[in-house]
Amino acid sequence: MKTYDLSSSTLLTPVRGDRGEAAAQLLRFLTLLGRKSGLCAVALGVATSGSLGFAPKGIRCLIICLASIANVSALDLAPESISNSIRQIFYNTSPSGPLGPLSFLHSNNGGIYVSLSGVAITRTVSYSWTKTGPNTGTLQSPADITGSRQFLTFTLPGAGTFRNFDNTINGTFSFTPFELTEPTQVRNASSRMALSAGQPAMVGFVVAGSATRRVLVRAVGPSLAGFGVAGPAAGPVLTVFRGAVPLATNVGWGGEASLATAFASVGAFVLPSASADSALLLSLTPGAYTAQVRDTVGGEILVEVYFVN
Repeated sequence: MKTYDLSSSTLLTPVRGDRGEAAAQLLRFLTLLGRKSGLCAVALGVATSGSLGFAPKGIRCLIICLASIANVSALDLAPESISNSIRQIFYNTSPSGPLGPLSFLHSNNGGIYVSLSGVAITRTVSYSWTKTGPNTGTLQSPADITGSRQFLTFTLPGAGTFRNFDNTINGTFSFTPFELTEPTQVRNASSRMALSAGQPAMVGFVVAGSATRRVLVRAVGPSLAGFGVAGPAAGPVLTVFRGAVPLATNVGWGGEASLATAFASVGAFVLPSASADSALLLSLTPGAYTAQVRDTVGGEILVEVYFVN
């Protein structure tokens, strides 16, 4: 029987006839094999149970141990990507600063947000992640600095140990995935009302955020008759204001193709192309706006506001 020291590749001396020494040799072999595979505890646990000589029971223990190690080592624990996850680390050794926990939020755009646990996010840097084996990977942050590399070994799903590029820093880590969800926003709003002759109806809305948005505004009168509404306004005039400044006015949308496309994109019901209903499609900067509707005769009116993607 020959066994190998996996850390130095030197042969361990075969032992004949002395079961105690053979057991010790086998224990050392399993320990080294366990360390190489990250399963030292499994190897030791099996190795110390029952007889470790070359009796049948000892052989069965060896077979069970090696089979267990081969089976668990085959697990693929390292992820292909660490985007959309929060990494928490504890340092065993650190040249400066706290030992942890420290939290790092890895975004899906290559940015990493660094924060002490319980403290607001302090800064943003880039990162790169490379899966190097079934249970290993290399994290580099900032992504363009080689000396910032950390080598991660996963011993459990989403958790394991790490060391830096020159072995001066090490510790443990865990990953917690999170899902990015779009903030809840109002997609559309509508209001039905009865207009008096010549009197305006007004609906206010706000474009939030910092980006320009396309906004569809409709004043539906004649087409309401198709839904069984009695006395709809016959010719609504639609004007959109910012403050006291009128931005655009429409009297009868006229079947314009860009408006018809916008209707379909937001799921608005179809308006006959020849109807006297009014509509405007505008690009609006953040701020407060007012949609004003008038009708010379009056009647039932539906005012709709849609935020177009």
